[in-house]
Amino acid sequence: MNHKPRVIYVTPEFSPLAKSGELADVAASLPKYLSSLGIKISIFMPKYRNPEIESFPKELVMRDLLVPVGGEKVKASVYKGELGKHDIYFIDNPKYFWRDYIYGTGKGEYLDNDERF
Repeated sequence: MNHKPRVIYVTPEFSPLAKSGELADVAASLPKYLSSLGIKISIFMPKYRNPEIESFPKELVMRDLLVPVGGEKVKASVYKGELGKHDIYFIDNPKYFWRDYIYGTGKGEYLDNDERF
C-alpha cells in the first residue's frame, strides 16, 4: 500500500495572513516545498483579530474544544479554510488571540505569551 505522508504544521505566523517578521515568510514557504514532494500539509495557526484573517473564507468546524493550558482547560473554537492546496485551521480564543499585535506592543511582550504559544 502506498500512502502519502501527512504533516500537521503549527505556526504562530503565516504570510499573508499574520505577519510580525520574517517567520511568516519562512512559515509560508515550507508547506509549498513539502507539497511539491507529495506531502499533504494541514496548517494550524491562531485566529488573530486582523483584517486578513477576518476576511479569509472559513467555516466553523469545532466549538468549545477544551484545550489543556497549565492546570486549566481553556475553551477554543476551530475554523477551517483552504489556502491553495492546503487546509488551514484557525484556533480561536478571544482571550489569547484578539489583540492588536501578535506578540506584544512597543512597550514589551504580552506577559501571557508562554500560555498563548
